[in-house]
Amino acid sequence: MEKLGLVIVRIDGDELYTHCPAHVALTGKTDEHPSFSVNAETGLFFCFSCHYSGGWVSLAADMLNVESGEAVTWTRAQGTIGASRRRLERYKASPAQITPPVSRAALALYERPPEHMLAERQLTAEACERYGILWDPGRRAWIMPIRSPDGRLLGWQAKSKIGVRNYPKDVVCKTESLFGIHLPPQETTVVVENPLKAARLDATGLAPGCLALFGSKASEQQVQLLAGRCTRLIMFLDHDPAGWSGAKRLYAELRGRVVVLVVTYDGLEHGVDPGDLTDTQLAEQLAGAVSPIRRRWSC
Repeated sequence: MEKLGLVIVRIDGDELYTHCPAHVALTGKTDEHPSFSVNAETGLFFCFSCHYSGGWVSLAADMLNVESGEAVTWTRAQGTIGASRRRLERYKASPAQITPPVSRAALALYERPPEHMLAERQLTAEACERYGILWDPGRRAWIMPIRSPDGRLLGWQAKSKIGVRNYPKDVVCKTESLFGIHLPPQETTVVVENPLKAARLDATGLAPGCLALFGSKASEQQVQLLAGRCTRLIMFLDHDPAGWSGAKRLYAELRGRVVVLVVTYDGLEHGVDPGDLTDTQLAEQLAGAVSPIRRRWSC
């Protein structure tokens, strides 16, 4: 920021405050109070006064008076994004290692999800903001941060139409945590398989703080986290063989430790998941969740 001529005057958590660089152009007045905030993790910025906002690349492009491609090149040359990514590529995690945190600057080149992609996934900008979900316009991929239970950034998943990639490449930390673990705990918690489905349920208001496993099978660490986080758990895994198998294993691990309910998908075809359902269907399925001991396990 300082290399762009922005002097940081206050730091509040991840937010770096300075005087808005667009104030004069947009309002005709200088920013007398530091109303301009840049998120140190995502690079997203916003002026609370004139509403100048966007992602780090557009800020760098505006400040340097260059095109976005040149802004990306300039940013990488500062030794932040490029160095972070090179470290991630070189890092080979093993179960015996403690997963180190990743530089928060690694997410600065990604953007807020565009409106048409939010609509396609039935998500809201507010839900994505809560979970830290971003968008990679170059690869047309969703970026889902992976955090440790204490909130440190460990890596991220990039999900596009061609598949899912984890960064670092051999990242194992997704089995050490839960997507959404940084959100306030809920007495009744809903758990799904993947991050976008968690944000989908959170967006409806039906399951605030919904968590995701990063797959259908819960690791031992994830089971421990779930057991210590809530008193009542609703399993809303996918309506397919892998989802039901994962739900069975999770129930066996949590039985007697928390109250466990399972979404039955009654009246819905095989193969659907929470991301395929309307708000009404989601509400009906959550309301109809029952104890697994009262339900024959089948897909």
